[in-house]
Amino acid sequence: MKIFHIIRSLDDAAVAARIGMLTRRQADIRHQICCIGVDGPWAAPLRTDGARVDCLRWTRTFDTTAWRTLRQLLPSADPDLVHVWGLPELRVLALAGGRWLAQTIVSNPLPHEPDGVGRLGRWLLRRVRQVTASSFAEAAACRALGIGSDRLAVVPPGVDAVPAAQAQRASAHTIVCVGNHDDVEGFRDAIWALDILRLVFNDARLTLIGARQCDRLHRFASETQTADRVQYLEWHDGVALHLAQAHVCWALGTGDRHALLRAMAASCPVVAADHPATREMVTDGATGYLTPSGDKAQLCKRTRALFRDALLARSIGDAARRHVMNHFNAAAFASLWAEQYARAAAALRTA
Repeated sequence: MKIFHIIRSLDDAAVAARIGMLTRRQADIRHQICCIGVDGPWAAPLRTDGARVDCLRWTRTFDTTAWRTLRQLLPSADPDLVHVWGLPELRVLALAGGRWLAQTIVSNPLPHEPDGVGRLGRWLLRRVRQVTASSFAEAAACRALGIGSDRLAVVPPGVDAVPAAQAQRASAHTIVCVGNHDDVEGFRDAIWALDILRLVFNDARLTLIGARQCDRLHRFASETQTADRVQYLEWHDGVALHLAQAHVCWALGTGDRHALLRAMAASCPVVAADHPATREMVTDGATGYLTPSGDKAQLCKRTRALFRDALLARSIGDAARRHVMNHFNAAAFASLWAEQYARAAAALRTA
């Protein structure tokens, strides 16, 4: 079987890591990846895994060269299925080759707000072979858009197993906040909460993982006089040690659940914003803490408890790791996707 993936960016750690899990664990499936944008840090690992990676370098709204290239790549690849990893990618596919919609699977079908789908997005989602949600909450939102249950599936995210943390926790009270490039509000809340916590823990430090070097965040850190306490990293910067050494992990955005799972897999106790999809991964008080989105007081209260009780922090971190390895592991993720591919391909043959 041949799968043709379309992704927006090779800077997106969550999508690239998920495709990497598939290429490494699905030896009987040939994966080809088409990146709409420019080459990025995740291209080399995917090629090492044996996948072909093409970059369209589509950086302008009207780019006939990139459009023509995609139109040529699709028939030359002759895939059994096209797997697009978001609504923008689906729009690009429709522009370049609408005839492929009938054999297309869509992941990450919703923007952060369902209202952002728009009429064109609804129309396209109703015409693909299958829409795959990563949580039951996302599936419910898809059904509200008119996507039938017969074309809707749920495949929870997965993460690779990581060695149990061997590193010593940092001597300072260290926090990592994980997210993706779209989680600017969540990262801003993290800087704000750091400004509150440093009144009690003068050595508190914050590392933002997945945050671009955003001028808005830099300005806010300067305004709160926390700039010297905040570090900015991308997921490809080798963050495993930061997760292992951190006392607490925050996940405050509405977007990247893969980032939250990576932190939990590293035995780092998490405090996450309470969203419906997050509740499917974190059991409040057992595998982490959930706080109302934007509530800096509750965020600081839970973090202070973890700072002051090392046994509590270790217990929650260990429980989080066990939970992820039992329910969100990479092997199960790859197996579920193999089933989805086989089911979609079979439906195509009988259509």
